[in-house]
Amino acid sequence: MTQADLLAEGVHEAAGPGADEVGPILIVDDDGGDRMLCIRALKDAFGSGQAVLEADSGEGAIDAVERNGIACVLLDYAIPGLNGITR
Repeated sequence: MTQADLLAEGVHEAAGPGADEVGPILIVDDDGGDRMLCIRALKDAFGSGQAVLEADSGEGAIDAVERNGIACVLLDYAIPGLNGITR
């Protein structure tokens, strides 16, 4: 399927290398290896121009969101303390 076919069906590339309209993506996981795996996958998918931030706790995630205008959060909800289920 060509890019023109995808566009005709309403499928759009989220962001390619150098795309500046996508804000930072935040990875939240208490496991450093899992965070690095996600970061590497996002950098491969979106290119090195995509800002990817990380936090190892719910509290760190809230701080990152408040300071950085996060566009998307990938969250491990089973982390100690404040997690993806806690209000």
